[in-house]
Amino acid sequence: MTPERRVAFLIGAVALGLAFYVAGAVLWPTAIVIVSVSFLAGVPVAMGYLAVKGAGPRSRLAAALVAWLPVLVVLGVLYVARWEGTICVILALPLLLLGASIGGLMAHARAKTGGTSEVLALIALPLIAMPLEQRLPLSDRLTERATAIDIAAGRARVWDEIADVDTILAAERGRALYTAIGFPAPLAATLDYPQEGGVRVASFERDIAFVETITAWDAESRLSFAIAPRPSTTAPALDRHVAIGGPYFDVLTGTYELEPGGDTRTRLTLTSRYRVTTRLNRYAGWWADRVRASVQKNILAVIKARSESRAFAPKERIRAATRAAALRVARIPRESDSRSTGFSVVGDLSGTTDIYADSVVVLVRDGTLRAQRIMGGPQVLDSITASLATATAQSWYAGTESNAVVLAWPTLEGDSLALGPLRRFTIPRRPGEPLDGRWVVFTNHLTVPRTADNPYARAWTYAHGPKLELPAP
Repeated sequence: MTPERRVAFLIGAVALGLAFYVAGAVLWPTAIVIVSVSFLAGVPVAMGYLAVKGAGPRSRLAAALVAWLPVLVVLGVLYVARWEGTICVILALPLLLLGASIGGLMAHARAKTGGTSEVLALIALPLIAMPLEQRLPLSDRLTERATAIDIAAGRARVWDEIADVDTILAAERGRALYTAIGFPAPLAATLDYPQEGGVRVASFERDIAFVETITAWDAESRLSFAIAPRPSTTAPALDRHVAIGGPYFDVLTGTYELEPGGDTRTRLTLTSRYRVTTRLNRYAGWWADRVRASVQKNILAVIKARSESRAFAPKERIRAATRAAALRVARIPRESDSRSTGFSVVGDLSGTTDIYADSVVVLVRDGTLRAQRIMGGPQVLDSITASLATATAQSWYAGTESNAVVLAWPTLEGDSLALGPLRRFTIPRRPGEPLDGRWVVFTNHLTVPRTADNPYARAWTYAHGPKLELPAP
C-alpha cells in the first residue's frame, strides 16, 4: 500500500473520531452519548481498524500500537481546542486505547479478507448499539469511603482545624493524585454558625465552592454535613462529564469523627459518601474511589500538620460554640402540622428547638410549605423568619424575629415547597425570659401582585408551630 493511501486511512480514522465527538457534543447529544460503552469502546475499535487497515503492519504488537495513533491525535485536538480537559482525557484514555488496540488486532488478523463492508459494519455498530444501550436502566453506584490518620494533638485542638479551615497554602498540600490529573485543590472552609444547622462554604481553586450544611455537631467528637455545589458565576471550571453535582458524579455527605488516643493523641477519620451514575460504573467508580481517597488523604495531612504545629492558635469562636452547646437548657423535638389553621401559607415541619440562655434555635430538618389561599395571584416566597408568639386575651403577637432564611424565589400557587434539608432560625432571647406557653411562629415574607392598595407588592403570612413545653428542671 502506498504511503499516500496509508496517510489517507489514518486521516479517515481521525475524522471518524472527531465526527462522532462533534455529533455527540453539539449536533445530537441525545442520540450520540459520549459517556457510554458504545462510544468509548465502539468508536475507537472502528478508528483502530481503519488505521491498521491502511498501515498494514507486519506484527500484532505493531498493529496494536499503530491503532493508538488516531485516538491520540483526536484527544490532542480536543485538549488543545479546550473541548475536553485534562481530567476527562486521562480518565477516558485507557478505555479508548484498549478499544483501538482491539480494532487494530482485528484488522491485522483479517488483513487479506476484510473489506469495505467490514469497515462500514464497525462504523455502524456504535450507532446501532447506542439507542439499545440507553434503554437499559441506569443505576447509581453509592459508595462510602473512610480515611483515617493519627494526630499528636488532643481532640479540642483537632476540632478547631476541621470546623473552620483557614486558607491552605500550596506548600501545605504537597503532591496528590487528584491535583496531578487536573482536579482543583482545596483553599479554605469558612463556617457561618458553629453549631448544627450552620453552613460551611468549602472553596476550591478555579472558583469552585460547595455549600456544606451541618447535620451533626457533637463537639470534639463528630461533625457531619450535607454537600451541595454552589452555582458558579463564571464559566464552569470542570468539564460536564466530571463536574461534581452533575449527572455522572456527586459527593453527597461528609463526616469527621474524632477518637481519643490519650490526652495528646487523636485518631481522625474522614468519611464521604458519593455517587457515580454512568454506563461504566465499575470503571468510573474505580477512578472515583482513587480520586476521593487522594482528596481525603491530602486534607487529613493538612489538618494533622496544623494541629501539631504551634503556629496555629486555637479558634476561640469554635471553642465558644462548643461551650454553648454544653450549656443548652433544653432540646425539644418538634413536629408541627398547621394545615388546618386557615392561614394563607401552611406547612408540615419537623426538627428540634434548642433553648439557650440568650436564644432559641429552631432547626427545621424536614418540612414543606404550601399556599392554601391565593392572595390575588401568584405569591413569590422571598424568605422566612421565626419568632416566639405570645397570646393575650384579645389576640396574639410575634416577638423579635430570627435571621432570615432566603429562598430561591419559588412561586406558591397551591404547590408544596420543600424547606429542607436543614434550616436554622436563631431567635434572640432575653436572659430569664419565660417561654412556657409560647410557640414558634414562622413569618413567610411574600411578593404579591402590585395593586393601588399595596404599591410595594409586599405581604406576609404565618405558619404556626406547637406551643413550647419545657421539661421540668
